Amino acid sequence: SETIYCNPYLQQMCPPGDVACPQCGSDRCECPSSPGPSPSPDTKCSWEEHRNSDGNNLLQAPWSQDPQACCNHCGEQSGCVAWTFIQGSHECWLKSW
Repeated sequence: SETIYCNPYLQQMCPPGDVACPQCGSDRCECPSSPGPSPSPDTKCSWEEHRNSDGNNLLQAPWSQDPQACCNHCGEQSGCVAWTFIQGSHECWLKSW
């Protein structure tokens, strides 16, 4: 089968099943050849509206529907200890200390 590439910095999705482009440290990453695992249960989170979390930006996670989705991205990312969700643009920034 043909290898498909994506750019995670542009928040591109990979077929099949619109899987988020993996973070590979480059702007040209290989898409997975099959859909990813089923979503994990929600990570336990709490948040404050209109607050930028402390810490250094680790990376920008894929587009997030809501704060819980952003929190789930943090729970799946090694080194993530906090996150900031921007309501208007649905940006999700994962933070390290």
